[in-house]
Amino acid sequence: MMHILLIILKIIGIALLTVVGLLFLTLLLTLFCPVVYRGRFARTAGSMTGSLSVSWLFRLVWVTVFYDNGEHGFRIKLFGIPLNRGKKENRKSAAAIQKAEKKKDPPDKAKVSEIPGTTKKDEKPEATEKSEAGSETEENVDTAGKKPFFLVAIWRGVVSFFRMLINLPVKIIELPVKILRAVQSFFQKITAALQKMNRFRELLFSEEFTGAFRLARGSAGKLIRHVRPRKIRGYLKFGFDDPCYTGLCLGAVSVIYPWYCRTLKIEPDFRHKELEADLYLRGRVFGVYALYIFIKIYFDKNVKYMINRFRDKEAR
Repeated sequence: MMHILLIILKIIGIALLTVVGLLFLTLLLTLFCPVVYRGRFARTAGSMTGSLSVSWLFRLVWVTVFYDNGEHGFRIKLFGIPLNRGKKENRKSAAAIQKAEKKKDPPDKAKVSEIPGTTKKDEKPEATEKSEAGSETEENVDTAGKKPFFLVAIWRGVVSFFRMLINLPVKIIELPVKILRAVQSFFQKITAALQKMNRFRELLFSEEFTGAFRLARGSAGKLIRHVRPRKIRGYLKFGFDDPCYTGLCLGAVSVIYPWYCRTLKIEPDFRHKELEADLYLRGRVFGVYALYIFIKIYFDKNVKYMINRFRDKEAR
């Protein structure tokens, strides 16, 4: 009996170690195996195509999104097996069914009128019923629209006038009180807003905020440099109706141009409106680097101080 129990515990231990090992291996692959992205964009006078693909584990997991002259879609592959193979055929069959339904002739009005039960004789009772209903509604309107006796109307007007005179002093007395309350609430809101602005100003110019801001700015720059495409090649020719917009776009592109000046050709056109391009880019992202940036920011003493300050404000 003891021998069987030891065998069962051994099997359970092996299974647990296998699960822990698989989880640890998945974590290592997630952190140290890069996620690679590739993109391509091509545009000429009569066509435009583009695609963006993301792969992981040396393309064992692969996702791509594409656009080809009005047609768009996506593909997913897991260990080389496509997961959305039959979607195009289903779309084509659905489009064919819709076209076939549109080609069907609508029913003839003459044929509909020949159906039994829709003759003119059957329409007459409906007309008589409508006329009877109309006469009943007219009678109801006549009875409901009668004006009351003129003495009753005069008495109602006198009563409403005296009620207004009775309530007028009360309203006059309450008016200054309402004005004072409105002025008091207005000044209370202004003082609360000024106090918040003062607290925000103190927090904005504190040493902790400046240190946290410098750390976040530097970390964001490092993360952008890590995520940016490693390769961009091709050419880009663009122009707008207004040369001012062309210059602004050229200034935005010139920010990243020093990184890719050897493989990327940019040609602005200040006279005509056009867009021609044939671009290819490629980059990768390591999960361990993003985790390092997150840990560096989260465990910084200045960032912790700012988080605690915001939590205290929310608790209040």
